[in-house]
Amino acid sequence: LKHISASPSHLRRPPITALCSMLLPIPMMPMQMGPPTSYVKSRQWVLLALLILQTVACAMRMVLLLDIIGGFIMAIAIGIGWYAYRDGVNVTFVCYWGIMSLINGAFDLVKLIDHWVKIDVPLFSGMLPLRYNLMSATLLAQPMVTLPAALLAWYMYKSFTESEYNDSAGIYQYGRPTERDDPDERVGLLGRTRGGAAGSSTSGGFQAFAGSGQRLGVN
Repeated sequence: LKHISASPSHLRRPPITALCSMLLPIPMMPMQMGPPTSYVKSRQWVLLALLILQTVACAMRMVLLLDIIGGFIMAIAIGIGWYAYRDGVNVTFVCYWGIMSLINGAFDLVKLIDHWVKIDVPLFSGMLPLRYNLMSATLLAQPMVTLPAALLAWYMYKSFTESEYNDSAGIYQYGRPTERDDPDERVGLLGRTRGGAAGSSTSGGFQAFAGSGQRLGVN
């Protein structure tokens, strides 16, 4: 009998990336090749405001709550967001920033609810020391500055994917090519438009197999 390996290839564990892709079906991030869309430019100040608030909340998290690990993970997401802003609001890094903000915000919201239902005193009180109120404000601010960031990243992602870059004009145009009168996409093989009859093409009357046939060997 041949020796059978203790760990054959079909019994090996799948890689961690494959498991993550099965558990979290995250779509591929878009690759921005030109300038940002007009919507992204109009929301650039919102991105800047959220990054400033996240930076302040992260600093208070590490100083007041002494949450070093959580603050470090939050700082990584903030660093990606600042890089996206410095790179002209690059939608690729904005999406990464939004995904990490969504994960951090979900955990921070659960932590806030868990703390709120277990304490015997109000979340804010003038009878308690200032440090307690600042710690409560930090717990409340963490999901409030991370979850809106995920929503903003989603709207920027939709704006980018629903637009098409025009190389000649150097701008993004809203809608896919089929929605902007692209004759190559709307005209079928028989010169038939979507929802129209044959020969009713809007691209100059294209007709397939037009003209008379020629027989070989005939002058």
